[in-house]
Amino acid sequence: MPEEETCYEYKLVGVNVHSGTANAGHYWSFINTRRGAAEPDEDDPDWGRTENDPWMKFNDSTVSEYNVEKLKDDCYGGDGKSGGDNDSWSFGGSYGQSAYMLVYEKRQKRPLKILATPEEVKENKEGFLYDAKKEEHYKLIDYRQGVEDIAPNTIYKQVFEDNHKFEFENDIYSNEFYEFVRQIILAVNTLDQDRKH
Repeated sequence: MPEEETCYEYKLVGVNVHSGTANAGHYWSFINTRRGAAEPDEDDPDWGRTENDPWMKFNDSTVSEYNVEKLKDDCYGGDGKSGGDNDSWSFGGSYGQSAYMLVYEKRQKRPLKILATPEEVKENKEGFLYDAKKEEHYKLIDYRQGVEDIAPNTIYKQVFEDNHKFEFENDIYSNEFYEFVRQIILAVNTLDQDRKH
């Protein structure tokens, strides 16, 4: 499949954080350390749930366990302490801390799992897979065809209609469209005036 037609899912596995100014400061990292044999297979449904994985904080020569639940607080402004909580390094001022770079891993997007109703199974049992553990029938469809193959739900329909309306109004009320219509009216008016003379 050509690269441009392939879609991916991403999971956060690392964050570089900065404290200081554009001229000087300090950097450290939070890293998801679940790697190698311990890392979930790409087919694992929990592949993207990095909040369940062990994370470590790497700050110069200090490496310590890190509670990823604090990631937002520690990477978005912080508490005004340079370098974060319990860091001995001091920039010499009250600077917040901000995520500077995010690191992601990717996998090719998985097929959508569509559960079947009992009526659908009766009509076409061969078209469905069965999960004995969950006692459910389902089928897997390509994520790009999911909306087309399955009847869109109410929210999808509303979003589609809203987007269509927005695009229409954006075109109709644009200056370019107004100027186009004005030029047509002027041209028709000029032709009409020429015919009268």
